[in-house]
Amino acid sequence: MNLHSWASNSAKVRGNIPVHLRDDSEKISVLRTQWNQYSNQFSIKSFNPVSHPETITLRELLSSMSLFFDLCGIFAPLSTSAMLLFQEAQNAPSATLDSLFPEDVRDKWNKISADFTVAKNQKFSRFIANYNDADNVFALHVSADASARAYAAIAYVCVTNRVRKKSSGFLLCARKDVS
Repeated sequence: MNLHSWASNSAKVRGNIPVHLRDDSEKISVLRTQWNQYSNQFSIKSFNPVSHPETITLRELLSSMSLFFDLCGIFAPLSTSAMLLFQEAQNAPSATLDSLFPEDVRDKWNKISADFTVAKNQKFSRFIANYNDADNVFALHVSADASARAYAAIAYVCVTNRVRKKSSGFLLCARKDVS
């Protein structure tokens, strides 16, 4: 593994990088986030939640949650659900790290786990729009919300092309935390 290497979604830039410093891998992983330098898309590196959900414990849930690192906050709703479930299970009267979850908590985890499995197949474009195109109008939107149990904020940009009368929205990042 080379500790320093360069990659680019631009073939022109890649061509100017010396071969011994260039990373020509299709997918480059950093903190379980993958970037495909040729399609210029982000995705989550394969994530497999607890393999035996019928015997889930707090220790296994925490271990599964730690494997899912969402650098840009794209999957904030999923990770928030998992964190809230962990708090719920942890606050149960007889909870220990190795005690089995009650059936209702297990069912909630199975649903969250299924959502995580779907999430790993999602791809998000890093390219937003051509900012040199005078016909594009950009609008940055930031929103935040909070409850007694969690809070979150999201930033996205809407791009409208005045000539083609076409609008698109792109997630920039999101942040969340639980109380």
